[in-house]
Amino acid sequence: MERLNRFYREDVLDAYWFNDLHQIRTLTEKWREGYNTKHPHSSLGDMPPREYKNRFGEEFFPETTNNNDIFMNLAMS
Repeated sequence: MERLNRFYREDVLDAYWFNDLHQIRTLTEKWREGYNTKHPHSSLGDMPPREYKNRFGEEFFPETTNNNDIFMNLAMS
């Protein structure tokens, strides 16, 4: 979790000046999508989470209705 926070701070919060909360949310969503689809994770065999999920199935990533809400709440705190 600390690495996620560091990457988010470096790539988003410290990299831009924001005029409003909407800009932060928009860029956060784009960053989150890239982090989950393009960024390799060592704990997943150097695969992005989406690739790992597609390769090994849903049992490792059960679907819930508010994953995005949970992430946004964490990212915005």
